[in-house]
Amino acid sequence: MRKHLFLGPIVLVAAALAAPAADDSPPKPDWIAPLAGAEWTFHVDWLANPADEQHHRVDAADGVCRFRVTRPGRGMKWSWNLAEPVSLEQHRYVAIRYRTSGTRPHHDYAVCAIGKPRSGGIDYRALVHGSELIRDGRWHTLSVDLRGVAAELPTATALAVQVQSSAADGLLELSEIRLTDVVRATKLSDAVDFQSGTDWTDHRAVPIDSVATRQSNAAESDTWRQRLQLAGWFPEANVTIEGIPFALRRQRPDLAATPLGEKAELRLPVDAAATEVYLLLLAQFDGLDEPCYGGGKLTVIRDVDRFRIRLHYADGTVDECLPMNAATRQFCIGASVQVVVAAADPSKRLAAVVLCDRAKQAAFAVAGVTLRTGAARAFPEALEETPPLAAGWLAAERSEAPDRNASGAPLRFAPATLVDPVTSNLVKLNVDGKDIAADDVISVDASQERYKIRGIEGLRLQLSLRPVGEDSLAITATLHNDGPGPHKVTLIAPSVGPYRLGRRVEDAYYLFPKCGAVFDNRPCTLRERYGGRFPVQFVDTFNPADGRGLSLRTTDTTCLRKYYLLEKQSGQFTVGVEYPEQTLRPGERFTTAEALITTTDGDWHHALVAYRNWLGEWARPVSPRKPWFREVFNFRQRFLWSYDPLYDAKQGTLHLDRAVDEARREFGGIDYLHLFDWGNCGPLGRIYGRTGDHLRFTHIVFAWRRGSRRA
Repeated sequence: MRKHLFLGPIVLVAAALAAPAADDSPPKPDWIAPLAGAEWTFHVDWLANPADEQHHRVDAADGVCRFRVTRPGRGMKWSWNLAEPVSLEQHRYVAIRYRTSGTRPHHDYAVCAIGKPRSGGIDYRALVHGSELIRDGRWHTLSVDLRGVAAELPTATALAVQVQSSAADGLLELSEIRLTDVVRATKLSDAVDFQSGTDWTDHRAVPIDSVATRQSNAAESDTWRQRLQLAGWFPEANVTIEGIPFALRRQRPDLAATPLGEKAELRLPVDAAATEVYLLLLAQFDGLDEPCYGGGKLTVIRDVDRFRIRLHYADGTVDECLPMNAATRQFCIGASVQVVVAAADPSKRLAAVVLCDRAKQAAFAVAGVTLRTGAARAFPEALEETPPLAAGWLAAERSEAPDRNASGAPLRFAPATLVDPVTSNLVKLNVDGKDIAADDVISVDASQERYKIRGIEGLRLQLSLRPVGEDSLAITATLHNDGPGPHKVTLIAPSVGPYRLGRRVEDAYYLFPKCGAVFDNRPCTLRERYGGRFPVQFVDTFNPADGRGLSLRTTDTTCLRKYYLLEKQSGQFTVGVEYPEQTLRPGERFTTAEALITTTDGDWHHALVAYRNWLGEWARPVSPRKPWFREVFNFRQRFLWSYDPLYDAKQGTLHLDRAVDEARREFGGIDYLHLFDWGNCGPLGRIYGRTGDHLRFTHIVFAWRRGSRRA
């Protein structure tokens, strides 16, 4: 039987075995934080991006503390002074029961202890890091080893909580903070909503027996729920979970699983037509997430590169998708038990449902499969299909350039081509943790568009506004500090919105060209830093049916640190460019990149073409680009010495053919294989650089000819 390896619990077991033998004293009672009586104090000076007072709050009800930040990209920290010091040395774990949504992962603490370290003074240590939380809006219980913290901070006199918001309502709820010697489990009813009994109208169960009884895939729910720290399992074979009937296998083994540390597939035979496919799925992750997905502890998969469901039809066609969580309506797989939905084509007969595990850091188990055989879809959003974009610009009026408001206030504008145009503040400014109201930006020279900030000596704002053609407005903002002291400043320039592009909310789309571009019409709150995860300099909003659009583009050739912002809420858009907090010392100034606000006729291609044309004006390659390289479609990067290495140091052989075969299998072929670390000299490391330098007589050069010839 193949071993299903789980590294996380092994670490806990090894640590327990290494711990000193327990004495005969009775177990210490748990310490439970009295959250119902907690008095929390917010601290704007504890973080670099504090929300203003109107955009954060904390309240408590029914013993649950709720921490809210209602402005995307902002955060807040709160502290609570305990009635008496609490020893952290007396317990093994800290356990929290939490629920969070609309927040973003971060490497700072979510919950921390404040107290007196052994070295003296006052300091803090993270009890739970922000990257450890699962952000699906469900209740979770998380236990974290306390010994490392207690070794440095033996006593806590206060607790602190942090929320970093990614949406208009970033929420973290805490119902329990406990010091304990036992790993606390998540209630099964917290993970999923379920009830005994089933109604099979318009549904059909798919047995998993043929896969669960296969030695390589056999697994048991008792083992898996221990790994996932779940309290209990479903009491009956017929159970309704998240409104979906399931017929669970009662004989052991009762799960079909993939192993940790390997890529694998589970193929479940089917012979029926269906509108939707439901899987009762368990997922366990190990280690840290890849940096390109944000780093931190791996708690969720949101991409088809690491997990997908493949539907095979009897006519030979195939559909693939990242399934949707039935409870949260998010397209993702979390480290828990969940019901996921894959939309099927009811006009074809299904032959098989295949679970594709493409992540060596993950293992997946299927407890049940159900087909929806009724004509109506229970989860239409899982189909992710929208009507074709209907072009309406042929009948639309010619767009007009954005203009400043008739009042003459250069900080505000309302493009005439927008529906229900709203006067918008072009610049948003935060100084020393405080948002500056538009009324506190006072004109001192209207002809030069210069302003002073009420109550802040010497800090001046200067705007440069100029029309570009018939449909664009160019904006540059400069902050001058002519005052006696430094100031921490955060600037959003420009900030455009909220605005509408049509009467029908579903006709208004957006293009946000980040890594994994977002082209959609659903509500969103997006913020990405310019760089590898957002490699271009524009965002676009458009309504092709009404012939209206607005794009925002910067022309930065110096790589200023900045974030691109896009939000669609209640049918209204807001776009902007944020320059994160920096210290402006006396005599210093900061100038933003020039930004162009452009109105369009609703065709999203305009923004992309304008960006490419701008690149063509100045971006000149050092040498001519090779035509053959420009034709490369599938560019694959692999490593010789790590990350599934292609070089076998013991045998002295290269296995480039493995990379070629993988690309053929996954993508249908390969155009270019890039060996990232071929200049590495084994145990000596990358001493010859990464730009092509290498030594002729190293231990890899003789294997090179053999491996490359086979590939």
